[in-house]
Amino acid sequence: MNERIQELYQEAEKSVAFLSNSKESKQLIIREKFAELIVRECAAVANINSHQWQVPGDFVLKHFAVE
Repeated sequence: MNERIQELYQEAEKSVAFLSNSKESKQLIIREKFAELIVRECAAVANINSHQWQVPGDFVLKHFAVE
């Protein structure tokens, strides 16, 4: 897995570490937070680099090392 994706997942885990919900509930919240963080990073990467690429989505894929 791409290092940045791992960092985002760890950030998602930390954001719900204080919750006392069940393990299943925490996992759902972690997945939702993880997805949100990925979407936010994709938007930021596309916005920052849109002037350099004809298709900013290509840069997003490169950023996350996804072929």
